[in-house]
Amino acid sequence: MFRFNFAFSSLPDIGFAHHFYTEKYNALDAPRDGTFELVYIKQGRLNVELFGESFEAEPGGVLLLFRDLPWRISTPDGSGRQSHCSIQLKFSDFSFSGICDEDAPVGTTLQMYYPASEENEKIKRELYSVISDLAVSREENGTSASMRLVGILGQLAAICRHKRALSGSELVSYRVKRFIQLDMTRKITLEDIAAHLGKTPNYVNSCFREANGITIRQYINRERVRKIAELIE
Repeated sequence: MFRFNFAFSSLPDIGFAHHFYTEKYNALDAPRDGTFELVYIKQGRLNVELFGESFEAEPGGVLLLFRDLPWRISTPDGSGRQSHCSIQLKFSDFSFSGICDEDAPVGTTLQMYYPASEENEKIKRELYSVISDLAVSREENGTSASMRLVGILGQLAAICRHKRALSGSELVSYRVKRFIQLDMTRKITLEDIAAHLGKTPNYVNSCFREANGITIRQYINRERVRKIAELIE
């Protein structure tokens, strides 16, 4: 997955900040204007391509798109309605040190794509709140919104750092949680998770319990209850 290093010392200006809905979305060779677009995917899937490599971004994922890179985005055939939460950021003193690979040194580093996870759910709620505040008054809430968005970038950078520092059990636990969060409505078995990770079921369950103190099944049940509570709220 692409990562990039960056630096800035002032708050960003905020361009558009909205909930975006469409039946089909294509952004091929988007204009290079030096801005970032922070996107939370609520519904639908996106094909994302950069430098000849591609991946599929799914609901619950977070995309951070630097528009000066030649990325291309399109919706897969039959993917249905698209629903995204998008905020555009522009830094006046931004410096971009380029794409780095998975083994790049620890620094101020962001990923281009963050698969669905518990962390993304927290970021989603913060983005929703920022968009609501800006809709009420950009003049009164603009500075606060910029500060909160810098905080979100800090959270995303922390996820990168954390993934690099994980022990073996913690890394397995992280990948298990990410797989589970992709779709909580489907039936999820330990065998499915183990096959996805390329490990044995006993090894995966043992690592998860060591890292979390509960089994995978207990975690799935707990997360489903939490999701239901959020929907009721």
